Amino acid sequence: RLAALNDLFQELTVSLELNQVLQTVVHSSRQLLGVDVAAISLLDENRREAYIAAAEGMRMSHPAESRWPVEEGPFRQILAGERPTRLGEAGDLPPRILRILDREGIKSMIDVPLTLDQVPIGLLSVGQRNTRTFTEEEVALLKPLAQEAALAIRNAHLYELEKREVKELQTLERLQENFISFVSHELRTP
Repeated sequence: RLAALNDLFQELTVSLELNQVLQTVVHSSRQLLGVDVAAISLLDENRREAYIAAAEGMRMSHPAESRWPVEEGPFRQILAGERPTRLGEAGDLPPRILRILDREGIKSMIDVPLTLDQVPIGLLSVGQRNTRTFTEEEVALLKPLAQEAALAIRNAHLYELEKREVKELQTLERLQENFISFVSHELRTP
């Protein structure tokens, strides 16, 4: 598991595309822990809602239910925590999440906060369709995985921002060249 975790960390440092990073994390989480379901939920720009950004092993036929207010249920407590939280430990889940769990048949689950500089950005969740007691070793494996995932997500966001800025600069450069060309032409024309 340690070798697989190390390989995952190396793969995440190479990838800068957000969707690829998210899919790599959920796929690796399922493989490392041998679980049925893995998902990453991220906070929106206003930090008021969370949404499922990537999932593996889930049907997710109702995307509207994959968004929920962060204040709803135990999510604020889970996001503020620094340790993995098992299903039921943080309190009652909101009805829309209970419907997702019921529809997916998930009986056991662990949520791990994704944090950067102690600021939550989302959750990594792994689940099983049968009742399962996750070992302390498995729980301990999730924390560094979540931390590395948070760093990779931040890097992917920074990369996307940089790409947008480069595109804007290229557009401005083309506009400047066109303007200079136009002015130069007008100055030469009597």
